[in-house]
Amino acid sequence: MRVTIGATLAAAISILTPVASATGATWVPDAGVTLAAGTLAEACRSAELAAAAGVPWGSFGVGWGRLEPQPDSYRTAGQPGAAAWAELGEKLKCIKATGLSVEIRITDAPDWASGRAGVGNDPPTPESVPAFADFMRDLATTYGGMFGSFHGE
Repeated sequence: MRVTIGATLAAAISILTPVASATGATWVPDAGVTLAAGTLAEACRSAELAAAAGVPWGSFGVGWGRLEPQPDSYRTAGQPGAAAWAELGEKLKCIKATGLSVEIRITDAPDWASGRAGVGNDPPTPESVPAFADFMRDLATTYGGMFGSFHGE
C-alpha cells in the first residue's frame, strides 16, 4: 500500500498503534510511502514523519524535464536544470539521513526529448532514448549511493 505522507498516514497510525498495543502485535509496514518532494523542506519533513512512523522506504518523483530542460544543461552550474539537479542531491541527503531507503521515479521527458511541447508525463521519442540512458547513468553515478532504486515512468 502506498500512501502520501500527511493526514492519511497520521490517521492510519492513530488507528493501528492502539490496536497493535492492545493485541501485543507490532505494526510493521510492508510497503513504503510517497514522499512530498515539492521543496527541500517538504521532502525532509515528510521523510522525518515516515521514518518516525516506522516506514521502511519512501518514494518520490522528479521530472526529467525539470532536471534537463535542455540537452546536458544540468551538468554546468548556472545552466537550466543545474539548480534542480543540486536540489535533488540535497533532498536525497536529507531523506537518506532519516534512515529510509529511497526510490526515485523519473517522470516527464523534457520537450526536446518527447517531441511534444507542453505535454506532461510524456515519454522520450525512440531517438531520445540514448539521451535518457545517459541521464539515468549520470543519476546513478552522481547520486546512486543515496537511493536504493530508480525507474522511469
